[in-house]
Amino acid sequence: EIRKYFAKCYDDNPYRRVVAAESIRSHLRFSEAWLEVIIKQMIQDRIIEDCDGGFALSEYEVKFSKRDVDDIAIIEKTLQNNNLEPTLLIKIIDITGHNSKRVKDLLHILNGQGKVNVLGHELYLHQTQLKLIISNLKKYFLNKNSMAVGDFKVITGLTRKSAIPLLEYLDKNNFTHREANMRYAGERLDE
Repeated sequence: EIRKYFAKCYDDNPYRRVVAAESIRSHLRFSEAWLEVIIKQMIQDRIIEDCDGGFALSEYEVKFSKRDVDDIAIIEKTLQNNNLEPTLLIKIIDITGHNSKRVKDLLHILNGQGKVNVLGHELYLHQTQLKLIISNLKKYFLNKNSMAVGDFKVITGLTRKSAIPLLEYLDKNNFTHREANMRYAGERLDE
């Protein structure tokens, strides 16, 4: 039953290797306790793997066509060419000419490869830009204890509209820490 469900998930979305545990449980109508027993045995038998966000069949590999590789490269270049500005999903769709599902699938692949960060609000930022922003924040906090939104805008050259979601991402991921309207260096800023 579980193998059949994985096969169905992979047929429906061949780019997503990981299937959420809750999805498996609700589809197969197993109790949490029973699913846990089955999953443990399947992991022990090396049929499935425990992954971040769920489980995957051990032998399943995402396969990319030449078109997939080319489209991924176009999306990555689009994000890289946007300076430090987070890129809206709709802009990526407009540039590539692909439908929303395809673009989201390819962004999911780039995110899984650690090349793209999902900021939320259908905003994406390439990892190279995030590293540059983090480097700029490290330099800023060498001389200052706190940072206002306006300071962040100056550091990044962003508008308030794109600075706020990026700051929320940095707060959520402990690069910065928010108290009232000020940001402070977060625990991960020292990494």
